[in-house]
Amino acid sequence: MLDINSFNNIISKNIKKIIRNEINQYNSVSIDNEYFSKFITNNSKKIRAYLVYIGYTLAGNFELNNDILNIASAIEIFHSSLLIHDDVIDNSFFRRGDKTFHKHYADILSSEEKGISYAIMSGDLGLFLSIRLISNINSEFKSSIISLFSDTALKTMFGEIFDFFSSIDNIDDISYKDILEICNYKTAFYTIDMPLKLGIYFSGEIKNINLFNEYAYNLGLVYQISDDLNEIFLPFTETGKDPFNDIKEGKINSVTKLTLEKTVGEDKKYFESILRGNDKLDELKVRDIIKKSGAYDLLLKDINNYSKKASELILSIKIPDNSKKYLLSLIESIQYR
Repeated sequence: MLDINSFNNIISKNIKKIIRNEINQYNSVSIDNEYFSKFITNNSKKIRAYLVYIGYTLAGNFELNNDILNIASAIEIFHSSLLIHDDVIDNSFFRRGDKTFHKHYADILSSEEKGISYAIMSGDLGLFLSIRLISNINSEFKSSIISLFSDTALKTMFGEIFDFFSSIDNIDDISYKDILEICNYKTAFYTIDMPLKLGIYFSGEIKNINLFNEYAYNLGLVYQISDDLNEIFLPFTETGKDPFNDIKEGKINSVTKLTLEKTVGEDKKYFESILRGNDKLDELKVRDIIKKSGAYDLLLKDINNYSKKASELILSIKIPDNSKKYLLSLIESIQYR
């Protein structure tokens, strides 16, 4: 069984080959396939691609073929294309420790508007390319694979829309339970559930496929809540993303929702004012308010509880030892990333 680093090297090469071959068909069009490939492959952990491989190994399959590589590559292209669009929506400056796609091309084209336009088109290109890669595989479960991919893509888009409207302006209409549901749609389905099940479908060993539903749900919550906290409490050098971006955008996520519920007095007034963009952001003060309110400790408790549930589920399922070891280690790496 390949370790994640070895597998990622293979996937990166496959993605570059796919993009180069696809774009070279249209050689009259000036498209920088090298940068597009770089954005997708560089500084990416490729968790989703490796989960496709893990799902494939659950039936005892360890030999790679072109189809399983293309499924895994499609998921990474799909993910990065969503990030390109997401960064435009959030007007983010940094992704994976470098400029966001639209900022990179805004500089090259000397136009913010052209950078955004090119990013939207490039993101669309990646999404359609991922669909074609999935559609061209050879498998008796091809219809199930396509159905899972398209269903998850729809759920992800609904999650993004729910997230878009989760702002301080409609805070009274959003409960913490709603936030967790957004995490489920926005993260659990397409980060954990879909990649793992695509690999399982391709393996042909599908009788226990739904046993992994709870694992995906709980690990997805761990992933998103950790991400919400890390954006505030970890430095840019570790996250590679804009710090405090959700707060600057007035987004209601797990951290901001619980903090607003738990804090009182002047701290609450200041925190609300920051989310509404009516006050200057004091990073140290915001971190202090989140911790003082108790939201920080409650979220860490939730992360530990969801991690425990995911671990217990994997320990209860009979799967190859190496696959089980990775699925358990993934919980820990996401929990403490």
